[in-house]
Amino acid sequence: MPLPPPKNVVHTKAQCLAVLFFATVPLLAEIHPKFYALWQKQAPEQLLFTAESVQPESRPSDEYFQTEVVGTVLRVFRSQARIRKTQRVVIRYTVFQPKRDYAGPSPLPYLQKGKSYVVYGKVEERLADGSWLLEPVAGGKSFVLGENIKAQDGF
Repeated sequence: MPLPPPKNVVHTKAQCLAVLFFATVPLLAEIHPKFYALWQKQAPEQLLFTAESVQPESRPSDEYFQTEVVGTVLRVFRSQARIRKTQRVVIRYTVFQPKRDYAGPSPLPYLQKGKSYVVYGKVEERLADGSWLLEPVAGGKSFVLGENIKAQDGF
């Protein structure tokens, strides 16, 4: 025998929307650090480089903007493409600058000219001038400030 419907159960549109909203909030949350570490570990290229040129030269106020970083490799941790020390790399990517109250994956940073970084990336192509075009592959953790790596690795 089927059960009768419950009595006095009334759901307003606001209640339904609230349930839907709170059920989807975790989908927008920060990615667990273990996934960033896994993406770093799986990156085909892990290189320490100095950012010699950053375009645009100053950080725009736009929420999204394209950037291009050109640098010279100082150290090769691993490279499937056989990139070597002293070779030039070009890294192109989109920077997302959340305005406020942002819950989500770590955005890729805007790099500073003259600083050294470790990049976790993959080669897109070899450019006509011999430099390597790279794409970041570890989300917002695709770049680590070189000072932090030097202290860890003792070089």
